[in-house]
Amino acid sequence: MLAFAGVSCNSDDPSDASTKHVYAEGEAPYLRTNAAATTALEMDFQMVKIDQPQYIYLKDYAPIFHKNLNMTVDEAIAAIENGTAVFANIKTSRQCWDLTPATYGESGWYYTQNGLGTADNSVFTMTFDKENKLIEVKTVGVPAVGTMSDLDFGIALKKDAAFDDYVRFTVHAKVTDPSKVVMSANVPGEGYGVYEIKLKDYAESFMLAMGLTMDEVIKGLEEETIDVYLCDADGNRVLNEDGSHPDYTSGWLGYWLDPEGKITGWSGDGYPANMMFLEYGGSGIYKLGNAATPTPAGTQTTVKFDFVSVDDPTSFLQFIIAVTFD
Repeated sequence: MLAFAGVSCNSDDPSDASTKHVYAEGEAPYLRTNAAATTALEMDFQMVKIDQPQYIYLKDYAPIFHKNLNMTVDEAIAAIENGTAVFANIKTSRQCWDLTPATYGESGWYYTQNGLGTADNSVFTMTFDKENKLIEVKTVGVPAVGTMSDLDFGIALKKDAAFDDYVRFTVHAKVTDPSKVVMSANVPGEGYGVYEIKLKDYAESFMLAMGLTMDEVIKGLEEETIDVYLCDADGNRVLNEDGSHPDYTSGWLGYWLDPEGKITGWSGDGYPANMMFLEYGGSGIYKLGNAATPTPAGTQTTVKFDFVSVDDPTSFLQFIIAVTFD
């Protein structure tokens, strides 16, 4: 299906995409921005159903194919077969197409948490099943809860090797568990900029994990019969040497963290003494905040913490958050 080797984008300057360029065979064109051609999907792979693939049925998106390719789904697949269209990945960070040949079967790819990978280091696979007119996404083995990957791919017409007309799918895939909430958050790039987590959005998770209604959760936080524990990279609670709960260092039920994600105290100097803070803001809002001097834009980290019943430490809900600083 892809008769050429993978190559990098032909320029380092995305502004080059604003001028018409005739691409040679094998060059990877820039992605021409077209929000109407893009479908964003969330795929949650629950640990209890980890072996079950999830599917994108292309017929469900027939209007998008018609609007952006002026084709039916069948015609688009036929165009791939005869070489006038291509099914390929997209390098999201570079905003260009990725012509890397299939690595998983004849028309599929392996993905790590950071993009395309190999059988040895992947956590998800994506396969284009032309016969059944669908895209299959599934896990590789049993990835850890909290594992996330962004899959970005599409079908584009090859006009002078430029891919101006396309249909694109962006898939955020993650491994979840009823006792864990896996999510992404963008912290504003300003001193003390705050991202707010509305805990009521996870009422079902609190009920499944702790048997508490949202009103009971809020009461528990505000009466401090629910504690917040920072967790390490393996999901284990961070404790004092004697096994006790660490003192809070930020506001209400929260912590200041250094760039290694370890508990620290507040510093008016901001970054790098502080990377971010966690704290309860009241009324069912939990906050993730920037340092006094903001953490550099583009910095990414994963933060894990537990809401834990003081009376029963085995009753808890863990949040696993992929944080990006804007």
